[in-house]
Amino acid sequence: MLDKKSLRREIGRKKRAMGAEEIEAYSRELAERFCQTPEYRAAKAIYAYLPYNQEVRTWKIIERAWADGKRVAVPKVYGDEMRFLWIEDFARIAPGGWDIPEPTFDEPVAEDETALVLMPGLAFDPAGHRVGYGGGFYDKYLEARPSHPLVALCYPFQYFERLDVEAHDIPVNRVICAGDGVPRPELRLIAPSADYSEQIAAYRREFLERGDSMDGTGSLSRMDNPAEWLRQVEDLRNPETVPKNWVPSTQFLCVREADNRLVGMIQLRHRFNAFLEQFGGHIGYSVRPDERRRGYARWMLSAILPYCRKIGLTRVLVTCLAENEASRRTILACGGEYESTVWDEDAGETLERYWIAL
Repeated sequence: MLDKKSLRREIGRKKRAMGAEEIEAYSRELAERFCQTPEYRAAKAIYAYLPYNQEVRTWKIIERAWADGKRVAVPKVYGDEMRFLWIEDFARIAPGGWDIPEPTFDEPVAEDETALVLMPGLAFDPAGHRVGYGGGFYDKYLEARPSHPLVALCYPFQYFERLDVEAHDIPVNRVICAGDGVPRPELRLIAPSADYSEQIAAYRREFLERGDSMDGTGSLSRMDNPAEWLRQVEDLRNPETVPKNWVPSTQFLCVREADNRLVGMIQLRHRFNAFLEQFGGHIGYSVRPDERRRGYARWMLSAILPYCRKIGLTRVLVTCLAENEASRRTILACGGEYESTVWDEDAGETLERYWIAL
């Protein structure tokens, strides 16, 4: 693997070799795919970069966002600081620092920490790691605002099997790579099956060894046989076979396409019983311990919302422990609105309740 300096030089060379038609064709494809993602559909606001030189064109994405009733903000650099400013058209955009397009005005400043950020960059990998241009503007901005969902677009030659990154480099939740010849490092929600029995058992074992809560997995913590758990999952899917005092639910595995690894689980409960209405909510989820801090929880929660709409829900309740800052940020990033804090006496836990409108 090239060092960052050599990588930037190599990617820059390949970008300069691109023709206008090639850039436009890739940009059209990526814009269409971006607007089909659950992150885009869930977002009420988009923070989009304005393209410079051979970067993926974002003009159509911005226009589509306006047409879909979303607010749009773009970045402007002030010394070593970057801010996002709301725009309603392209009338007052001009070359700024380094000739990068930016607003000619300084207000209004965008401060929506649930907005979906469209991340620029030179190179990406399946885990969402990113090599930027070297200025560090986005890393510094997002370090202070970690709740933003992040999506990146790239050309085929910008996608690598693995990048060497540093601790301060912030990964994105999804990379969308143009072209058919490169594996796409996206996640999938799939129905549990016996094909994943070994991975399900390993998932359970890792949580038990760490003493972590296995949310969004039904009774998996009490079942050491994956086949038994798979039978229960199937029973809960069918209203006619749901056990007494339980509710119909749909279980998903979250699998990373690049290596077919089970990285998380999420469960949707179709309706409430007394416990779920007060404490459990419609959705529970968990991420494999060694796969955390990559935005997978945000992706799962965003990805399941269209399914919630499909079964007729108009809003969903999601809860988290009051001390779980990461889960709180995940819920807020997906449009959650705080309702109340409740005490679960049986579990001895304080929970926060959030509603996500669909």
